[in-house]
Amino acid sequence: MTDKPLWQCSVYAISDGHGNMKFGVAKDIPNRIKTLQTGNAHPLQLLFEVQCFCTVACEASWAAHQVETDIHKRLQDQRMTGEWFAVDYEDALQAMAESTVRCAAVPRIKRLQIEIDDVIVHVQEHEHVWYWPTSDVYERGLVE
Repeated sequence: MTDKPLWQCSVYAISDGHGNMKFGVAKDIPNRIKTLQTGNAHPLQLLFEVQCFCTVACEASWAAHQVETDIHKRLQDQRMTGEWFAVDYEDALQAMAESTVRCAAVPRIKRLQIEIDDVIVHVQEHEHVWYWPTSDVYERGLVE
């Protein structure tokens, strides 16, 4: 990269602890989670993050949206509504990792020297909080 300042935009995966995960894009993830928390009765937990860096702000955001869109396509069959999906920890991590690799190879991303980091794991699977009771986590096969 150059000596110019880097702009960052991130793709995140958050869980509500009831088998629902949201995949989205934000420049400030803690602030985004605060905003989402006000409309959610269950405590939200940041599980994963992929950071995109570029010397041009709009390009970092564009790259993050490419990764997010790829994740949404991979998990299309588990979509509940909007950006929320009924997906377990391992499938979410795999979708983020595969989308990151695929998008990092996109010619425009390479040409613009956009750096897409590997998935940052904020919470290990055994640390992921599940809140009980819940109505349909068993039916979805997310727990046994």
